[in-house]
Amino acid sequence: MKRSGYKSSAFLTALAMAVTAGTGLCMTGTAAASINASDNAGNYTSTSWPNAGSPPNNGTGFGAWAISTQNNSGPPYTGTYFNTNNVAIATNSDAWGTYANTGSPSATPRVDMYRAFSGALNAGQTFSVALESSAVGSYPPNGMPFYGFSLDSAAPSLTLGSVSVMVGNGSQTSAATFNDSNALFTLSFNELGAPTGNTSANLVEYNGQTQGSSASAGSYVLETNITANGVTTSSLSGLTDAQLNAGVVANVTLGAGNSYSLTLTTAGASPTILVPAINGTVAAGSINGADLFDQNTYQDGLFNSLAITTATPEPASLALIGVSGAMLLVIRRRKTA
Repeated sequence: MKRSGYKSSAFLTALAMAVTAGTGLCMTGTAAASINASDNAGNYTSTSWPNAGSPPNNGTGFGAWAISTQNNSGPPYTGTYFNTNNVAIATNSDAWGTYANTGSPSATPRVDMYRAFSGALNAGQTFSVALESSAVGSYPPNGMPFYGFSLDSAAPSLTLGSVSVMVGNGSQTSAATFNDSNALFTLSFNELGAPTGNTSANLVEYNGQTQGSSASAGSYVLETNITANGVTTSSLSGLTDAQLNAGVVANVTLGAGNSYSLTLTTAGASPTILVPAINGTVAAGSINGADLFDQNTYQDGLFNSLAITTATPEPASLALIGVSGAMLLVIRRRKTA
């Protein structure tokens, strides 16, 4: 009896392990998500979203907005607005628009829209935001063009420094760029190319990437920059200019030990993955808010659909977990019989 029971226990153990493994696959492939925080431009109007200052704190689960501009020399040339032009990422055809394209060659314009979280981002939670831009490139030497978002420990703390860049004619210049000391993770885009109507002599190259001086005006190469744990990595083989122009949703999932996983998908009801998941580690600290920024870009930036979600198992997966647990309980009883 004991020998027969042992065989049955071994069989049930194997079966339980198979069910548990299957549950893991099921959870990974079909996990649902509970919404911890959500907001989108459909919750605002052109009168409730001011060009400067703090708009209403609509949506749920987020703290207050804080909007700031840097080097706003113009009539003005830096700020935010409410876009109603049926953009691809929009909810109710609306989006939060940004512009930072001052004509002054001695100033680097930048606008930041910081949104505090109600609580720190926890392991297992995902922050997501929708982005769209038709042209990120700029005119050197008044600062590098950057458009994107960062996950911060507190409201942005910006310092204007300089980086070495190369223009299309092969000459080097020092172009000012902002650094956010509170950012634990940053996803930014810049274009290695000349905006339409510009000349090849104004091509900007950054972070060791070179495009050569033969590129023609209007030829864009979108660069995706990821800064985490004090290191910036760039790739020319990731997201394309056309994809960003069509609307992209960025999802950053925080894992254990300050790890993260970044996915980029199309916007819309049936998203598709644009590039393979990118994994890394963020700097130590709590992520307490998100900063949406636009710096010295040729065209406006658009944002929409902020959210924080937590992955939860589907009911079928929970049922499988219960079955595997019951099997293990039977095994234990047989062994002690």
